[in-house]
Amino acid sequence: MLQSARFLTIVTLLALPCAALAALDCGGAVVVELNQTYPGDNTGQPDNVSLYGCSDWTETGGEVVHHLHLDLPHHFRVTLVADMCDLDLAILDLCDENLGCLLVTDEQITTTSPMSGDIYLVVDGFMGAECAFDLILEDLGVPNQSLSFGQVKALYGRDGR
Repeated sequence: MLQSARFLTIVTLLALPCAALAALDCGGAVVVELNQTYPGDNTGQPDNVSLYGCSDWTETGGEVVHHLHLDLPHHFRVTLVADMCDLDLAILDLCDENLGCLLVTDEQITTTSPMSGDIYLVVDGFMGAECAFDLILEDLGVPNQSLSFGQVKALYGRDGR
């Protein structure tokens, strides 16, 4: 009987869509903005994710999730400073460690193309690492846009002042 229950559990898990298997918890994400520094600590935080879909590094420390929302496309840089242990930084465009994973690094991410919408920055402990950290977000600007005559008038007023 135990063998058939185990088989049924495996079949049930295989039948679920990938997003349903995601373990990353963004419910308590720290809301962040560009041009700010955020101190944090992953010590004692839940370890819901051990592997991200875009990396083969073992991330068995606790996660601290940060949520950045950008209405307009921006270039930006995110730097992780952790002097006491080996933490990593994952950037995701969905709250899903597999489907949303764009990059995992151990120090810094600089966008090569502008991003907007919801962005998740996850600080996680490599091989179980836990310690305090600083997360530094820098705005590198909005991409150049061609403005219509109407937009220029709206920026400078009708009489050019």
